[in-house]
Amino acid sequence: MVDPVAGQNRTYYGPAMKSCGTWTTEVGAGLSEKTSPVGMVMQAWVAGFVTAASAIMPTVAGMHLAPTDSLGMNKWITQYCTAHPVDNLLKATSSLVAELMQRGK
Repeated sequence: MVDPVAGQNRTYYGPAMKSCGTWTTEVGAGLSEKTSPVGMVMQAWVAGFVTAASAIMPTVAGMHLAPTDSLGMNKWITQYCTAHPVDNLLKATSSLVAELMQRGK
């Protein structure tokens, strides 16, 4: 599949290609008691993606991500997905990483 962020052929695992509409349905406002099992998998995927980016960015690009926590990431993704329901989770999470890179300068 073509990477919607970089325009290159890459393979993604997990819920990367699920829509933002799925996120808002399955995660809701980010409150764990209202999050479905699918939403919990999506939240874990976002945390793993951001963690991997945080680990590799200093080595590859000499950049650091601003610190945040799971609640902050989930709320940010929820706001993004509410505004962009047809985007996929990969694009939403990549946008979050870009924002954290800007804040980490």
